[in-house]
Amino acid sequence: MSAPVPLKYGTINYRAVIRKALKLGYTGPFMVEHYGSDWLGVGVENAEYIRDVIRSYLNNK
Repeated sequence: MSAPVPLKYGTINYRAVIRKALKLGYTGPFMVEHYGSDWLGVGVENAEYIRDVIRSYLNNK
């Protein structure tokens, strides 16, 4: 059984996935969807999470 959660709380290591994509030269957009009740709030939280992961990657490059 699963339930929709923000990226940073899920079982998939999105931090590693995003870092790998950047390391391989990906420069396109990252898109996410959320099917829970607070889709707008979670969308904002997910966008902040992705920006933080990208910033962290670029600062440690």
